[in-house]
Amino acid sequence: MFQCKDLFTLPSLLNIKLICGNNGLNNIIRWAYKAESLDLSNWVKGGELLIVSGAVIERNDFNLSTLINLAINLKLSGALLLVGDNYIKSIPKQLLNLCNKSNFPIFIIPWSTPLVNIFEELGHAIVTSNMNKNNENYKSIPDKGKSNKKSDNSCPYCQSNSVIKFGFYKGAQRYKCKDESCGKTFSNDINNPFRYSKKLKYMWEKYFQVFIKGVSLRECAAKMNITLVTAFFWRHRFLHDLARKNYKEKI
Repeated sequence: MFQCKDLFTLPSLLNIKLICGNNGLNNIIRWAYKAESLDLSNWVKGGELLIVSGAVIERNDFNLSTLINLAINLKLSGALLLVGDNYIKSIPKQLLNLCNKSNFPIFIIPWSTPLVNIFEELGHAIVTSNMNKNNENYKSIPDKGKSNKKSDNSCPYCQSNSVIKFGFYKGAQRYKCKDESCGKTFSNDINNPFRYSKKLKYMWEKYFQVFIKGVSLRECAAKMNITLVTAFFWRHRFLHDLARKNYKEKI
């Protein structure tokens, strides 16, 4: 998983400096969000790196302390501030103390740093880091017609532990949730993002290895001998699966 301390490894952030919140360097960065107002609650879900740039600094109601306090309460991973004459010039000592106490790291970079480079590198680094972590999970996906032993006895929909076996379908064991508010059925490969795919398992693994290298969709399609449309939907299956797993871990 990509952590706050990994920001120092990005080429676009060579001039980054940490000014507080040292104990929060292991905070996981799920994604990045560039603030455009002081109301973050409708736009973040926790784990984002807050980027404070001219978009919000130029607002008449801008208050850095208010913004950072809200970010801490919403469990964001940290903040990256653009500093300069027309940007953030100083940071209140009281705010620095709060961030140190809350393990909320604040980084600063010169205002002239191109944000497009930061977003591109950060996005790719997060996806690659998450993919590497889940590489073994994808390799362990069962082939069609086969099923692994169920890893736990909870319902993937409501997390109830009241689950019973519910027969077989095409050789795969199925289960049913006995919770009255749920009652759904599922199989062992419920978390397999490719369970309805007509392609064989080795194709998914091969695509995964191509994808984590950050190549374009057209290159993926050419190397895999699949259509561009298929390459697009396969990529989003991986991304959706990773996002779902990350949210579950946060919860």
